[in-house]
Amino acid sequence: MLASDFTRHVMRRSLRVADLEGVRRLSAHCMNYRLLTLFLILTVCLVGCSSIPKPVTSKFFRSEFAGHGWKRNGSATSIMEVAFVPSAPATMFVEAILPNPSDPKNPVVLRKFVSRSQRDLGFEGPPMTGWRNGDRYVYTLKIYSDADYSHLLDTHNQIMVSLRPPGY
Repeated sequence: MLASDFTRHVMRRSLRVADLEGVRRLSAHCMNYRLLTLFLILTVCLVGCSSIPKPVTSKFFRSEFAGHGWKRNGSATSIMEVAFVPSAPATMFVEAILPNPSDPKNPVVLRKFVSRSQRDLGFEGPPMTGWRNGDRYVYTLKIYSDADYSHLLDTHNQIMVSLRPPGY
């Protein structure tokens, strides 16, 4: 009986030591995972925040939106919306130059006569394919004082990063 009591005592003691060692290893692993997770979160925040272009304000406009309207077939329309700033003329002629991913040298050009009495101004291009996820595209508005689009008053450029939603 004495030997079995001693054996039980040694077994209990060794289990406690093994349990403590396992807890120490588990704790070290948890700490490593916490540090790795924190590092990944900070990296994503820093890279993501620094790479997304900020809205631009020019002489007559403030960018509200520049991006895509995605269709289920994989095509997307270019969309740009701006708001007028107080210094904008009462009326103007605006030319939008929207990117064409299939042929960058031939962008989509749309023209409108607008009045500042409108709250905002928007342009939408035709559906196109070829948008590359993560690529930067420039959306440009040229503001003219005349219907011939010959007297340029200002240019508004907004950079946009193409992000395709999952499943599109």
